Amino acid sequence: MVFFILSFLLQTKVNCARQEPILFPGGILDPFSSIAYERNLEGGIDAVDLSNGSRIWHSDLGLEPLAVIKNGLVATINKNNNSLEIGILNTHAKGLIIRTFSLSFPAAVNPASPQFSLDAILHGETLLLYWQYVPSFSSGIAKRPEAPKQADESFSGIKEVSLAAGQIRDSQTNWQREKTVIPKPELERDARFLPYRRFLSWTTEPWVVDRRTMWLVASKSQQGEMVSLLATYPDRQTRFEQLVSGEKPFAFLTPDGCYALILKDSPEYKQPWHVFSVETGEQVGQITFEKGIDEPFVDVTSAYWLFTSTSEKGIANRFLVAADVRTGQVKWRYSLGTQAPDRRPVRPQ
Repeated sequence: MVFFILSFLLQTKVNCARQEPILFPGGILDPFSSIAYERNLEGGIDAVDLSNGSRIWHSDLGLEPLAVIKNGLVATINKNNNSLEIGILNTHAKGLIIRTFSLSFPAAVNPASPQFSLDAILHGETLLLYWQYVPSFSSGIAKRPEAPKQADESFSGIKEVSLAAGQIRDSQTNWQREKTVIPKPELERDARFLPYRRFLSWTTEPWVVDRRTMWLVASKSQQGEMVSLLATYPDRQTRFEQLVSGEKPFAFLTPDGCYALILKDSPEYKQPWHVFSVETGEQVGQITFEKGIDEPFVDVTSAYWLFTSTSEKGIANRFLVAADVRTGQVKWRYSLGTQAPDRRPVRPQ
């Protein structure tokens, strides 16, 4: 995910006793119903029952899930040059469209391009859409000849969508100028801020959970490096919790920022994935990590992640996987479709 969206999400304050829809591996989660809405590689959106990994319904009308509202799912339904259409899908009627909204963008912006990034935050009945478009350039010339911008420029903004009134406007708030600058605490000479993977990106930036600002820190130890959790409070008090040591530790963070999953060695190898609660600093479980796993999510006793296996011909098979955090035992796997190397869906003959 691009820096524009990532920076905002990192500074979004999170309460781990969540009571609202949140990002989930491959889609979005409705915590009240334990249903995940997933993007299928072969097209459309799947509603998945997380209790058993079964499909509740599939809709070809939606492209990407954005937010969950009462009795509805907000999703992109169409992408064109300079325009994007989103709709509200009826979650009790197999994803039938209730209402649509058409969003327009500057002439140089192509929402159908892989260079277009979009993320949604729901505030009451207003949907905030954070978007950015970074054009592709070849030899300093934009691939889209009508683009008036230079090669070193990108486009970004915020769309405010009133779901009740049906009104759409460009937000006048420039959150980047108001972004809080969080000073980094001083570390010992043999310590460093440990990069972690969250929102499909690697970063060392802090994140905020329950009014605490959190960092992952790695310091030299007999086993290689000790991974610790450093928390600072509004009154400037700090807490330092040692988690686990490893030769070449790698860290993953769940989208809500409430759990850290630590590998002792490179993610190229199959090995234990140590799961820690950010709130307490205690290890809550251990699951098996293997190459192809990404986007972990932990919900008290269950862990979920995306697993992608690639054939010799380059065909990707994607699964949503669930496991018991305490035992590490896989409970179910749900297929999210297949995709060819050219990103086209591979449908069964």
